[in-house]
Amino acid sequence: MVMHLLIYLPLLFPVPAALAARPLAERLAPWPATWLLTTCALALGALSCVALGVLVVAGLVRLPLAALVGDWSLATVRAGDSVAKIEAAVAGALLVAAVLAGVRMLWRRMRAPAAAAFEAACRIV
Repeated sequence: MVMHLLIYLPLLFPVPAALAARPLAERLAPWPATWLLTTCALALGALSCVALGVLVVAGLVRLPLAALVGDWSLATVRAGDSVAKIEAAVAGALLVAAVLAGVRMLWRRMRAPAAAAFEAACRIV
């Protein structure tokens, strides 16, 4: 039971980090504050995605098709695993939402400089 709860611990780390972000940003100089907050945000995001991925995989191994492909006993997996299918489904939905949000953000960040460069090139001509 304790091991099952340890999976959820990385999902709780962003709460105190969010509470500490503003006081840190006010006390530090802009350059170190930006690097510290950005690095922490990336690490917390990656840690959360890994935790959600572990929950998704724990749910996937409980499916009969996965047991057939992996050539393991489904009864043994169910006896040693305490992750319910609904937990795995919710974790999968959250993981997909997080990945889509990250891809969307990267797409918008990559598109803006390209549009600015195109506009600058058009003004020169």
